Amino acid sequence: MRGLIRGVVSAAAGVLIVACSKSTTPKSTPTPPAIITLDTTSSLPGNIAQVCLRLHSAAGTAPSLDSLSGFEFLICYDGVTFSAVHTVDPGPAITEWEYFSFRTEQTNPCSSCDLRALRILATRDLNDGKAPNPPQYIPEGILARIYLEVSTNPANRGKIAQVGFCLHDCLDNSMSTATASRTLYLPDTTQGNLLQTEGYDTIDCPDSSKISPVLELRSGWVRISWPPLIRRGDINLDGDPFNALDFLLLRDFFLQGYSVWNPELASRQIPATDCNGDGEPLTVADLDYLFRIFGGSADLRDTLPGPYSDSLLIMPSEVGGRWVIGTRSTCPVSMLWLQIEDTTGGQIAVRYLGDTASVALPTQTGGTLRLIVMGRHFNQALRTVETDLLEITTPGAGPLRIAASQASKSPGVSMVVQVAQRINGVVTTKTICPRLQ
Repeated sequence: MRGLIRGVVSAAAGVLIVACSKSTTPKSTPTPPAIITLDTTSSLPGNIAQVCLRLHSAAGTAPSLDSLSGFEFLICYDGVTFSAVHTVDPGPAITEWEYFSFRTEQTNPCSSCDLRALRILATRDLNDGKAPNPPQYIPEGILARIYLEVSTNPANRGKIAQVGFCLHDCLDNSMSTATASRTLYLPDTTQGNLLQTEGYDTIDCPDSSKISPVLELRSGWVRISWPPLIRRGDINLDGDPFNALDFLLLRDFFLQGYSVWNPELASRQIPATDCNGDGEPLTVADLDYLFRIFGGSADLRDTLPGPYSDSLLIMPSEVGGRWVIGTRSTCPVSMLWLQIEDTTGGQIAVRYLGDTASVALPTQTGGTLRLIVMGRHFNQALRTVETDLLEITTPGAGPLRIAASQASKSPGVSMVVQVAQRINGVVTTKTICPRLQ
């Protein structure tokens, strides 16, 4: 029999097996009733919405429940708006409980609805192990944090997606005590609000437990909001676009990768990186344009030519145990970004061979080197029309691999980047991946 009173847990199945003892001492109904709530919150399409499951009382004091041994909740959510359950974590109110589990139900909560179901189970003490602190015998606050993946479908914007409680059998949304009376606290279906109660009854409740319908369940919802206004060039979201801080944040992306973005703000920050307005965020042409705007050598009122009308050819060659990066371009290049791979994982050294540019803070993680080559001044271009640009020394033998690259011409227009390869004595060229790997 599946239940919540302290007993034996089969962790593989996520099911609690209970051995009950007959109650002989009746308990009075707790007053005021304990209130179980799910948050009302908001999220954006493609984000992860956090909904907390909470326990508290109507009077704002600790719930007047006997010492608890476990609980089981059946949570229903909109299966169209939410594409999946990302995860469920135990809340701070039960951090010392010994068992916590969740699983998604395979069957729909009702025959003609778009709801999906999630079951959350927890047990305070398994096999008379170490007892938690006394406050966690009657936990107050957050019992669990539910993370739901919001669909990317833009049609859901403005929608209110339900996240609430469903009832099917006796143990759904119940809490049990560890006292001799074995009280089983159940929902009071005359209070609160429930999403679905089709076929609910208490026939299968344990005979050895005293039934006490004192839990008031209050369902929640998630409003899928319209994305906030995105200001082109305001990458750090400080309200001042196209400034030095915006430049440094976008520069760090090319040197350090996606870890520079704030997970909660990335949905606004990344679109704002389309500084040159060509419809492509996260390009080195955006970085070049931003650099020139706050430097005063470009104007936001300028009309930029279409991207990818010019090209840059990168020609790596081995000279005396070192690699020389030669370039050939159809026009002067104002900024170049490279991601270079070396499988040996040793330190890669870089030296600029020209006199009109500087290498901007190359960063290396393992065998991956990322670097930006740009002019020392706002109006300077690199000498790339036909020249040797960089000298690279790697610790190991073997070919140098350029994993990704982007280039820009003034004042911030993307170029096609190709790499020359020598295969069986024949030199061929291929267009290189422009995105950070």
